Amino acid sequence: MVGPVPAGPARVTCTLVRRGSATAVWHVAIGSAEGETWAVATVVLGADRALDVEGAPVLRMPDAPDWADIAALTLEPPLAPEFLQHLEVRPISGYPYSGTSDEVLGWVAPAVPLTSYDDATLVGLVDALWPAALVQVSTARPMATLSFSATLLVDPASVDASAPLLHRGRMLGLAQGYSTESRELWTPDGRLAVHNSQVIAIIR
Repeated sequence: MVGPVPAGPARVTCTLVRRGSATAVWHVAIGSAEGETWAVATVVLGADRALDVEGAPVLRMPDAPDWADIAALTLEPPLAPEFLQHLEVRPISGYPYSGTSDEVLGWVAPAVPLTSYDDATLVGLVDALWPAALVQVSTARPMATLSFSATLLVDPASVDASAPLLHRGRMLGLAQGYSTESRELWTPDGRLAVHNSQVIAIIR
């Protein structure tokens, strides 16, 4: 993410880098119609393979209250980024500016219920909540995502769209104003739907 991506229309250019027998790699650039670049991405799409290989997952779904027992919030500007008004958030722990090392944990869902999830919505929801670095500070600090890597681990059609998903965000390290963070998105039945890693710049 090389610059702020404003809300509104954007020019998206997709270029095929390589297509193999089971994978395709694309380069994607997002920017303005005038040619300014805001973000670049490498997208790897792969066919199913090695379905006979199974391993015990290392990550486990964190303990969390049932989503129906948590009050839903709709967060809007100017207190929250513009995109959050389109989401229903049920926060559990890790509140911004609390000055703690708590993990960011909460249930998230689109504000307007969907009939089914798709790839883009699930990958977007793993970025729904605030950086874990924002929990550790006690005053407002501008922060920006420099890199974002996500792996989709479920078939979106298998996820119950009538229930929120559990979001978990953790800081793994912090040095010289840069935070490395891990995020997870879990289905209510305990499956890891998306894993995400980010590098966050704490601007000042």
